[in-house]
Amino acid sequence: MVRVKCHEELLQEGALVQFSRDKGNALFVSHEWVSTDHPDPKGEQLKVLQGALMRMLGETDIIPVTVSAELMYGLQNGLLMTEMRARPLFVWYDFFSCPQRMHGPIGTRFTHPSEQELAIHSIPAYIEMCRCVVILCPPILH
Repeated sequence: MVRVKCHEELLQEGALVQFSRDKGNALFVSHEWVSTDHPDPKGEQLKVLQGALMRMLGETDIIPVTVSAELMYGLQNGLLMTEMRARPLFVWYDFFSCPQRMHGPIGTRFTHPSEQELAIHSIPAYIEMCRCVVILCPPILH
């Protein structure tokens, strides 16, 4: 992927699946939108995310937990990447995982506001289904 596509476009392409834990591992991406109508119009965050995922899945054996997570939850071993690599990895990213209130690039669908609201209210459940959460916050200007 060279640009972040919206939910409706990926849905039409058949690129979205409904995740369940028996299919593999899921990773939740938390990030800041860098414009009002698109989360990453220049693809800058996407490049950082792709690079991080390549390193995580290719070179790293363990991703250590933060000190606060260790203190709060007693996690000491971090995330074993051998376990993450053993199964397919699914990525949850709001712009392509939640319906958007906009015309897609093909202009064929306008998402009803309640569809987006339901997806947004379900974010805690999506996080619960994920194996880990990635905070994507590279230094990018709005």
